[in-house]
Amino acid sequence: MNNKIVFLVNGSKDIGMGHISRCMPIAKELEKYIDIEFWSIINEELRKYYLENSISFKFFNSKKELLENMKYINFKYIFTDSYDLIESDYEYIKSLNKNLFSIIDFKGNYKYCDILISPNLCFTEDDFICDADCIKLVGNKYILLKNNVINVKNKFLSNNNYITVTLGGSDIYSKTELILDYIYEWIIRNNYKVNVIIGPYFKQINSIKMKCCEYGYKYIENCYDIAPIISESKIAIISGGVTLHECLYLNTVPVVYVQADNQIEEVKFLRNKNRIIYAGMINEKLEFNEFNLVKKLDDAKGFTVEEGYIDEYGKKRIVREILKFINDRDEVY
Repeated sequence: MNNKIVFLVNGSKDIGMGHISRCMPIAKELEKYIDIEFWSIINEELRKYYLENSISFKFFNSKKELLENMKYINFKYIFTDSYDLIESDYEYIKSLNKNLFSIIDFKGNYKYCDILISPNLCFTEDDFICDADCIKLVGNKYILLKNNVINVKNKFLSNNNYITVTLGGSDIYSKTELILDYIYEWIIRNNYKVNVIIGPYFKQINSIKMKCCEYGYKYIENCYDIAPIISESKIAIISGGVTLHECLYLNTVPVVYVQADNQIEEVKFLRNKNRIIYAGMINEKLEFNEFNLVKKLDDAKGFTVEEGYIDEYGKKRIVREILKFINDRDEVY
């Protein structure tokens, strides 16, 4: 193809890297056929991530500057996964005769999308109002898994006495250390071992390391491939989002805390369908209930994740629809 798809997406230690992580499988698959470039607001964490993943990128000082530059670049296709963009931004992008492929996390009216992608397990096509010719890719067939997650499937048997604790790359509300305190007696009583993932943007790295040494937990720092660790564990204490999907794919029992608004509906849906162990909400004000977490771990011991609920073909299904869309508009590839 002699065109380009530009991804509009942001990530940082403050907002996390979830949007970047779920765009990456699509981008890596698409770049086999078409040029890919990521446009983001400048930050050094993201620069490092793009370089490590061999991604072509451009940085801008503001959303206004980013959108303004679209006038001067000759490409047709925009892929968005961003809460920074509002309806007027989408209207502006369409006014430049661009086609929009968008990942969406909330129900609503998305009349500017040419392809709407909702890799959320709780939604159906009817939850989104779009133009009649919009292509909707919604539900468990479109869950996005990175290659390293797919490659580790079935290579490790879940160990019945391992628990992994991971609250993403940032642990936005700094609750990991509190979790380690709360589970300590349960771990001893049930003869479990603990792996603690310390993300690159944690604020309390040294105190978490000290806690792990005190309790005899193993900590893994700045780990960009947690799939083998998750796969080897019987239970994972996590926040929702990408890691939740990975647990369900790898048959590791997820004990799930919600720490972002876009995770709420999916986690509630999975709880009601008895597909996860729901532990509660995390935010700045709310403190954990120690006894609730211990009860949830008791429940997790006898819990089984349904095999095959999520498969590895989500990104291929999405990429197939994107390429078909482009091909139907007389692009040659």
